[in-house]
Amino acid sequence: MNLARMRNGFLVLSGLGLGALGSYACSDSNDDGPQDSSTEDGSLAADGFTEDGGELLDAGKIGDATDVSDSSEIEDAGDAGDAGDAAPWHTVLGQNFSVNDVLTTPSGLTYLVGARSVAGVLRGVVVRLLANGQLDVSFGVAGYADVVLSQTTANQPMRGILQANGQLVMIGVVYSSPWDLVMTRLDGAGSIDATFGTSGVTRMHAGVGNDLPFGIAPGPLGGSIFTGLAFGATNFQSEIVVGRVDANGGLDATFDGDGMALTSIGGTNGGRGIGLLSQDRVLVAAQSENVDEMLLLRFTTAGALDPTFSAGQDAGGKVIPAGARILRFASASSCSPDGLHKDGSGKWVIYGNGSVPGADAGTTRSAMVAARVDEDGVLDPTFHNGGGPFYLTPTGSSKAYSFASQAGGRAILAGGVYEGPLAPFDSTKYWPGFVALDTSGNRDVAALLQGFYVPHAYPGSDGLVAALPNGHFVAVVSKASAVEAFEMVP
Repeated sequence: MNLARMRNGFLVLSGLGLGALGSYACSDSNDDGPQDSSTEDGSLAADGFTEDGGELLDAGKIGDATDVSDSSEIEDAGDAGDAGDAAPWHTVLGQNFSVNDVLTTPSGLTYLVGARSVAGVLRGVVVRLLANGQLDVSFGVAGYADVVLSQTTANQPMRGILQANGQLVMIGVVYSSPWDLVMTRLDGAGSIDATFGTSGVTRMHAGVGNDLPFGIAPGPLGGSIFTGLAFGATNFQSEIVVGRVDANGGLDATFDGDGMALTSIGGTNGGRGIGLLSQDRVLVAAQSENVDEMLLLRFTTAGALDPTFSAGQDAGGKVIPAGARILRFASASSCSPDGLHKDGSGKWVIYGNGSVPGADAGTTRSAMVAARVDEDGVLDPTFHNGGGPFYLTPTGSSKAYSFASQAGGRAILAGGVYEGPLAPFDSTKYWPGFVALDTSGNRDVAALLQGFYVPHAYPGSDGLVAALPNGHFVAVVSKASAVEAFEMVP
């Protein structure tokens, strides 16, 4: 099961449950509920929910599985391969690890950022695949690079970015007391770059209690920007943390005086996605318990909330500060973001989940939600009718955790689908979910299986996705002790 994901309203981290950071609302009804406006009738074909992906395999949408857990099976590991017109690849990685992020390069390399247990202690690991899906044995040890963010305490990288020179910068967490934010950088061979931070690691602490990172993006002058949450004395109150690190891994003191800015709107708050705007301003997708809707915040290059972004709003009696803006949708409420993505139009897709009506009066369920905004936070009416939900199941709930797009505008929204009871949570009823989007942000019924792919063969796993340079996508899921990555043709 993927670490650092929402499960039944709780954040699961190495078996630890924290207080609710968002609701996973479900209905036990059998009603189809409101339908996706991107189709004429919103109906779902029965074959949109497949046990093993056979239909996609037969249609040439995904590749057949190849086990590369033993690197000796790789015939030509040194050749990055030509994606060209080759059949889609499908790779089974037999080592027991969990993937938190997926990144790709213009040459077609794929990086899987995650963690595995080493002698009973959680440690970071990065796996690199060649353009043909085979393990890149020139990276780390036989394709696996261990990422030790602390020598004495459990830790894992959560998100990453690739720099122009091929180096991988990651932000993660060290489970000390309290938890710390930590960053590192790997070179092209998979070794920690000792020139970054202190001996290759930058360790930070923003709040009184535990800190958690959720987003990272390229910053000015080769640096990085990040966001997450900083808990107070308890796990029921937290602030949005936004930070900036220079190219050498040091906190940039020109950003809010010490490199990190903290913002609270009351209750539990957290930054979920981040991006760099023009004039080195920073856009953050965030959630707040008090507002209970998607929030956008814009910071100046100096690390202060930008009052030109908004004058502040009254959200049902909850006043949000200048520099913050609420996103609302007519077809979904209580929306919570999970990430921010800059697409080929230069605008920003914000994605996550929202609450939609269930079949019975007073019941709700969760649905994937996506919208697109410009640098001023204005919703784009040409993208998914101004934003709203996608339905991957007629009876259960879904959440979006990952988004990837091609330059032409086609995209994949990925996450999880749950068709079990609200309580107790049943991981065998939780599966990866993928939605193909057309250039208008609506479900692309000509792609995948009428725009959907919910592989029931991978219970307890989320779906993650990244764009490949050949116009395809790489999708990542987990099954028991194996991680599977496969090329997905939209």
